[in-house]
Amino acid sequence: MSSKVPLERYVKTDRIKVEGMSCEHCVVRVKDALAGLEDVQIESLQIGEVVVSLHSDEVGKEAVLAAIQSVGYTAT
Repeated sequence: MSSKVPLERYVKTDRIKVEGMSCEHCVVRVKDALAGLEDVQIESLQIGEVVVSLHSDEVGKEAVLAAIQSVGYTAT
């Protein structure tokens, strides 16, 4: 989870459904995948869903989906 940018600079929040997560280990894998994305803050993360705040146009929802998919889950 990146906290380099002050919260007031986050301009968009996305709720993402994550299929294939079934345990806390899965939650940690998704958290670690998203931690590598600059300017993304995890607002909440639970089995089956993540809510993230994204900074302006520097990172989009597509980057978040790709990060989740890279660790083996389906994200929409």
